[in-house]
Parts: sequence; structure tokens; C-alpha cells
Amino acid sequence: MRLSLLTAISYGLVLVSFSGSVLSQGMCKCCPGDDCWPDREEWARLNQTDGGRLVATAPVGSPAGNFDVVVSVTVKAHSDARVAGANFQVINPSWRDRDDGNLARFDSLHTAFPALVNAGLTVVYYAHKTMFGGLTLTGYNMTLAKLRRTLAPLEAAVKSKGFI
Repeated sequence: MRLSLLTAISYGLVLVSFSGSVLSQGMCKCCPGDDCWPDREEWARLNQTDGGRLVATAPVGSPAGNFDVVVSVTVKAHSDARVAGANFQVINPSWRDRDDGNLARFDSLHTAFPALVNAGLTVVYYAHKTMFGGLTLTGYNMTLAKLRRTLAPLEAAVKSKGFI
């Protein structure tokens, strides 16, 4: 978008006036509904400086969604797909010291992960001093039989290291 010098100066003056009121209130930004947010008349004056090409930022959404009324929505539907999954967790209170070989146990499981990911599984887990948990495996468009075949190397690694 090409801006004229006058438009750029207008934007600069508006931003300085907005930021001055924001900074005087000790805020880092100004949102719709705040006292520092320009009212409709101020927006209209600003929009005239750019030939009416500004886009209003209302309603403001949030990651958790917003509470405004949805007037219309476009949805692209896909056919249902199978999803197979498994979960695994080991808690052993005797695993208190990081130097007792527990990390080596976890490392042995890491060798099984590339094959799982290459087979199409999503792998999520966490490890702590006394637990290996949250190993959640999700296979999109995967049958239970294929999931079991895919997990066979992981099951062997788990058994060989004494997790089960």
C-alpha cells in the first residue's frame, strides 16, 4: 500500500496522541472499551485521512473464544476418520535420584519414537524424577490393529527396561 507523506504524518500524529494517553495511564496497549480507545467520531476522522480504507477491529476475539453473537459461519466438512490412541504412565516413588539410571531407561524409549512418528502417530510425554507419564499416542485414520502392530517395538522396549 502506498502512503502519501500527508497520510503518514497523519498516522504518526494519531499514534502519538493515542500512545500519549496510553502511556499517561501506565498501560502498554489500548483495547476497545478502554477509556483510551478512540470513539466512533475519532475513528471516522482517522478513516477520512486514508480515504475510508481502515478496517475496524470489532469484535475483538480471544484464544478462548468471544462471547459475541455469530451471525454467519463457513465450515468445511470432512468425512469422519478413525482415530486410534493409547496412553501409558509409570510412577515409581523409588526413582528419586537422577543418577540411578532412570534417565537411561527413558533414553531407551526414545529409540522407539522415530518409528512411531514415521508410522503417523502423534507422541506426547513427560518425564520426571519419579515418573514417566503422559505418553499419549494418537493415530489419525489408524485402525486398532495397526496401532497395536506399530506399538510392538515400544512395548518391547518398555518390558526390557522393567517399566512393566
